[in-house]
Amino acid sequence: MAGTHHICDTLIIGAGLAGLSAARTIEAHNQEEGLRPVSYTVLEAGDKIGGRVQSETVEIEPGNSVIINPGAQWFHADVRPNSAENPLLPYVREYGMELFHDDMPRDFYDRGQRGNFLKNIRKINEARRLIDHYQGPDTDLASFFTNSNLGTGSALCTTFGEVETGAPLHEVSTHDVRELVACNRGEFTKGGLGPFVAKYAEPVREHVKLNSAVSKINWKPDGREGVVVETKNGDTYHAKRVILTASVGVLKSGNIQFNPPLPPAHANSLSHINMGNFNKIFLMFDKKFKFPVNANTHIDAHTRSGHDIFYLSHDNGQPLVTSFFGGDLARLCDRDPEQATKLAIDGLAEIWGDSIRDHIVKTKVTQWGNEPLVRGGYSRVEIGHHDVRQQLAEPIGGVMYLAGEAMGTTHPETGRKWATHMAGAKISGERAGQEVLQSLSRGSDVGTAGERRASFTSYVRT
Repeated sequence: MAGTHHICDTLIIGAGLAGLSAARTIEAHNQEEGLRPVSYTVLEAGDKIGGRVQSETVEIEPGNSVIINPGAQWFHADVRPNSAENPLLPYVREYGMELFHDDMPRDFYDRGQRGNFLKNIRKINEARRLIDHYQGPDTDLASFFTNSNLGTGSALCTTFGEVETGAPLHEVSTHDVRELVACNRGEFTKGGLGPFVAKYAEPVREHVKLNSAVSKINWKPDGREGVVVETKNGDTYHAKRVILTASVGVLKSGNIQFNPPLPPAHANSLSHINMGNFNKIFLMFDKKFKFPVNANTHIDAHTRSGHDIFYLSHDNGQPLVTSFFGGDLARLCDRDPEQATKLAIDGLAEIWGDSIRDHIVKTKVTQWGNEPLVRGGYSRVEIGHHDVRQQLAEPIGGVMYLAGEAMGTTHPETGRKWATHMAGAKISGERAGQEVLQSLSRGSDVGTAGERRASFTSYVRT
């Protein structure tokens, strides 16, 4: 397929929060008087911006609709002492969006029977305290909890295992959990997260090209000829610098070829980080149903079928229960959404009674593992390799920079690591954008536009 050639200073791949944040960083530079503008383009493989930050309105019945968030749900808060607020919240306030504070009130159920709230909360808090103070060699959380005489009950599984990381406790790195922000409260936005990401993208929206999936990235270790990026629709881009914000799942899938391959250090780091399996099942109720709990009550359920499911009841005050499925249950959503939906309804019926079945009039299942532009929920590192998040953020050949929720997410002021969160994507994208601007300002520009155009064809064929 014959396409067109494009030349820019910086090419950003991906229009999720990381890519948009990188673009906003460059745009802010361009608005400064006396600074040389940096041209940039954002390529998005899909047909909309936002990546895993989306919302949609679903009509349940005439006059009864809900807004769902298939991906990200909260602006989480770091609850450790002396922590700053989520760095995205100032933007929400700037946009005048209504926020609902969520203290994450929790009910615990074991096979339909209500559990001991204080006992479970104390166990969770003790687990968090032990993790925060752990200085030994990395180990899996199942072993860590067992050796700490906490066991591996449902409350710990839903807080630290499948529902939180997308993997069972025996696959979760204690060091990674220790280093990331601790969240047990947050904020919702009325109207879902879609309007937020749309406002956030406004300053750079004209630079975004949708339906522009990248197929190949040509680069040279010496960085002197920049980077040549090929898209599946036949277009080619020659840039001085590239910021790549594809998910870990996409980076590992081979859908984007690197010529030459990534350096050994980055390839090795990438081999030790994966996508956690995570999905949601939305249970939508008719107008007649009376919710037995307050809005946004969190329910941790260990079902009679032996599964651990987290329910967000009366989601944002709507006739909606959002079921969170992680690990094997998330894979079931990808493989057999009808069976997964049955498990979600059965688990809730154990708590609220079989009569709820008559009031559920519509369901919807996410399948992030089947989404080719994501391939999973969000990142998790292998045990003993918690340092790969920072290693992946190191520049490649002085011309290529990786960004996203998986890597380089340390807040520059607080030192908190926001990996797996929207805030982490923002921090990582800003970090990559700043590094690109610093690199270009050092006089390491890759020739003039005419020189790069002349070398275009020979470079791609090398």
